[in-house]
Amino acid sequence: MSASGISGPRHDGNLQSMIAQAKTVRQDINTLKTSLQNGDISSAQSAYADLQEMILKAAQTPKYQQAQASDKTTGLLASDFSALGQALASGDITASQEAAKTMQQDMKSLASNGLVNMQQKLQAAYTEYGANGQSALPPDLKA
Repeated sequence: MSASGISGPRHDGNLQSMIAQAKTVRQDINTLKTSLQNGDISSAQSAYADLQEMILKAAQTPKYQQAQASDKTTGLLASDFSALGQALASGDITASQEAAKTMQQDMKSLASNGLVNMQQKLQAAYTEYGANGQSALPPDLKA
């Protein structure tokens, strides 16, 4: 059985491919970050190009297009990523560092907002169960 809980070579291969892609993205992000910190515009441009290529490939998949259509955050991050690319293309390390910093701040903000939204939804569900005279826990979560 694979890590995803589904056995079979097709699913195992897909999972392994996704893991490999995630590792590559993480490596490219780390290279981009380190290059910008060190003022190495050439390495930063190369890492950005690698990330951009992976994003363009992913954007061709139906699942990505479905997720993008329902996700309001992709516009902000796409804009940040584009601004970083423009700064890198200009060769301006300071502007590139600032664009990367803005993108990082926006990602943190979006992650924080996502957690707050999830917390609000859980609280509303919890309140709804309690307000209906039912146990505060849904039946499948009772001990």
